[in-house]
Amino acid sequence: AFNDEYEKNMANFIRDVRKDLGAPKLPFVIAETGMTGPDEKHPRALSLMKAQAAVAEHEEFKGNVAFVGTKVFWRDQSVSPSGQGYHWNTNAETYYLIGDAMGRAMVRAGRELIADADLIVPVPLHLFRLWSRRFNQAACLARIIAEHAEKPVLAEGLHRIKRTKPQVGLSRAERADNLN
Repeated sequence: AFNDEYEKNMANFIRDVRKDLGAPKLPFVIAETGMTGPDEKHPRALSLMKAQAAVAEHEEFKGNVAFVGTKVFWRDQSVSPSGQGYHWNTNAETYYLIGDAMGRAMVRAGRELIADADLIVPVPLHLFRLWSRRFNQAACLARIIAEHAEKPVLAEGLHRIKRTKPQVGLSRAERADNLN
């Protein structure tokens, strides 16, 4: 049932964020969920992948919402640290390739914003979150975006000093309160 609503919910999410931020053309990039790569056969996984791709095809999103197909980045368990297919077998090459493809898509979708930017500054993680995750996804993407957009990146330009709880599972109001 969740997958049946995924496309509609994602489209509404994009509209809501754009409205809340007063940025009607704010670019978005949607990356395909991994599951088990090009050989995926599970109907629920396939319907989710189809719904993710469909959002970028909405007429109102053409040009500033991009979809990144990721099946080609799948690496088999035999060349990966784990057999946890749901998380790409924990394969670093796969993660890098997905990040690079997302960064390129972000440059294309956000070309107008990026053209006006002097530099790229990622959103920082709190030190404890960085320690537990071991890397900052936003900083990794910022470096890729900066490279492809030929802009400097200021990876340490901002510092998060407030330790907020994770936003996952919070309502809209709770998310706003969490950031204040």
